[in-house]
Amino acid sequence: MKIFSKEYAKVYDLLYKDKNYRKESHAITKLIKKHKKNSSSILDLGCGTGKYTSSLFKNKFDVTGVDRSEAMLKIAKAKNKKITFVKSDITKIKLNQKFDVITTMFDVLSYLNTNKDINIFFQKANIHLKNKGLIFFDFWYKPGIEKNKPLPRLKKIENSKFKIFRMTNPKWHQSKNIIEVNSELVILNKVKKTAIDIKEKHNLRYFSLQEIKSFLKKFDFNIITTLELPTGKKISNNCWSILVLAKKN
Repeated sequence: MKIFSKEYAKVYDLLYKDKNYRKESHAITKLIKKHKKNSSSILDLGCGTGKYTSSLFKNKFDVTGVDRSEAMLKIAKAKNKKITFVKSDITKIKLNQKFDVITTMFDVLSYLNTNKDINIFFQKANIHLKNKGLIFFDFWYKPGIEKNKPLPRLKKIENSKFKIFRMTNPKWHQSKNIIEVNSELVILNKVKKTAIDIKEKHNLRYFSLQEIKSFLKKFDFNIITTLELPTGKKISNNCWSILVLAKKN
């Protein structure tokens, strides 16, 4: 089943209008200045519609965004024509350039379900980072998942053009550390008087911090810090998603 379809991409930013990309990007910028203050270039892997990419660009970085979805990239390019965007799977990316920083945000890592793909991802990150370069990524956190179990949810969003209902019904595959999120999106176009029903299945893997450390060590990275998202506080067992900052040796 295809995910992040063209129709989904059109309303993606509306679905996540309450997510504070700017605040999170400023937190990342602050950490960059603290741990690699002369950084100028960022590679944003899995950039989607370019929310983080644009925010980081506004924070005076030269940013390159990468995503495999043509529909998402079309929206990203429309937001800022000065940013370079590349269509590629993040496990297949091959650029003739090294960057000061790599960002892979909004749980992109959790979409990599196999150890093989995760190993390839960190290998690609190592190749595209300068010495002592930084990598930021977030992921679904195992203790938070186990404490706050996945439940069905209904989200309603509306603006002048669309009314959207999103129903998510998660299936928990504990033996694989994967949550299968079955999503149904009903999009009512109030201007055109049309309705679209989109069904997608998103398989997201969750990790312990020890697992993440093991992957990083294999590809010559050391963790600098971990934070809860979106609060930026010290990690606890109450949070589903945590942010890791690591440095290439």
